[in-house]
Amino acid sequence: METLRTLPKFLIIGVQRVRTTWFRYNLTQHPEIFLVDCEINFFRENFRKGLDWYKSPFIRGNNYLAIGKKTPEYIYCKIA
Repeated sequence: METLRTLPKFLIIGVQRVRTTWFRYNLTQHPEIFLVDCEINFFRENFRKGLDWYKSPFIRGNNYLAIGKKTPEYIYCKIA
C-alpha cells in the first residue's frame, strides 16, 4: 500500500523573538495536531528539490486532524 503524502494545513509565521517556538510547543501538546520538527524553508531555500521532497516530512502526520509547520523566515518572502 502506498503511503499517503500530505501537505500542511497551517503555517506558523513570524519574526524572530515573538514566541513562535513557544506557540509551536503548545500546539504539539494537542493530540490531534502534528507539526514537523524542523524549519523546512521550502519556498526560500529548497524549492528546487521539488514537491515530493517538501511533502516527505509530513508523512508521519497522516493520521492527525491538523498538520502544520513553523517557518518564521516566510515573513520576509515577497509574493509579487
